[in-house]
Amino acid sequence: MRWIILGVAALMAAGAVYFLVTSSQQGGAVPAAVQNVIAPDKPDVEILAAVTTVKVGSALTKDDLAWIGWGAADPPATFVRRDQRPEAITELETSIVRLEIAAGEPIVLEKLLPVGETSLIAARLGPGMRALAVRIDAESASGGFILPDDRVDVLLTREFTRVVGDGVEEQISTTDLVIGDVRVLAIDQAVAPPEGATALIGATATLEVAPADVEAVLLAERIGELTLSLRPISSEAAIAKAARRADPRVLAQGVRGRDSSKTEPAVRVYQGGIQGGANP
Repeated sequence: MRWIILGVAALMAAGAVYFLVTSSQQGGAVPAAVQNVIAPDKPDVEILAAVTTVKVGSALTKDDLAWIGWGAADPPATFVRRDQRPEAITELETSIVRLEIAAGEPIVLEKLLPVGETSLIAARLGPGMRALAVRIDAESASGGFILPDDRVDVLLTREFTRVVGDGVEEQISTTDLVIGDVRVLAIDQAVAPPEGATALIGATATLEVAPADVEAVLLAERIGELTLSLRPISSEAAIAKAARRADPRVLAQGVRGRDSSKTEPAVRVYQGGIQGGANP
């Protein structure tokens, strides 16, 4: 009797093994216990983020960075992952910040100047643009309220003598728009205002201009006084309308050669890109 029971148990075990083998060969469902062994849960991903707000021009320190959990989903390709770059905190230390990074914001390499590169202004320039420094003071720069990353219009004011009837001479002042909607890259060596500052007075302003505008600005600076006019936050349509620039050939014309019979305004005022004026 005992041998019969053992034989039946052996047959049952053999049948169970046969069932599992044939089920897997025929594409049958794999038991849950087997699934857990074959496909374990995907581990969470950690990404590098800023612990505190880091201003433009600041050098990163280890205390500014930390790894934070992202979850099992893959983060954007621009983020720094710990499993791909485990020494990133050490590697990025002393990198210069070219665009402000907020506290808790994931680190994106495009916002950093690589270690060893020192030209922050060059790194902040848009494709194909040029950096051009012009002389300013508190009066010519909106009382010092123009800050880096503001947008301005560059105006030229000049004085000349005009001959009217019977050889009478009169002094004329004109103001012309040289170039509009220009980004301010820096005031003196400051690429960002000090914490809490609303004004920044300097001797030079570095502007981001197109190559075609460099000649006009340099010529205007030689023949008159430049003024930076702070622009408001406007719609794209208003910006496009106001962003007209002077032809360098027009700026270079001799003021005495003007036709005095024409009643052109002595002062041109641009408001929202629309020219107005008043005769002297």
